Amino acid sequence: MSPAHIRIKERIVPNLELTAEEALLLKEILQSDLGDLRMEIADTDLQSFRDKLRSNEELIKRIIDRLGKMDPVAQ
Repeated sequence: MSPAHIRIKERIVPNLELTAEEALLLKEILQSDLGDLRMEIADTDLQSFRDKLRSNEELIKRIIDRLGKMDPVAQ
């Protein structure tokens, strides 16, 4: 496995290198989508779908957190 890849749940996923501008835009998009997702969760009646949306919400929060911790100079 090359250093440009990481293993996630038996899948190899390439790393994504972003410029500071790209990381900021991605973070803004995810934050906007997170608000929409919260409204979708509140309006969803099917429990299994709500659980999937909540899982997505947690994943988006983790990505936003990681983007917030990135060193803009290293990007």
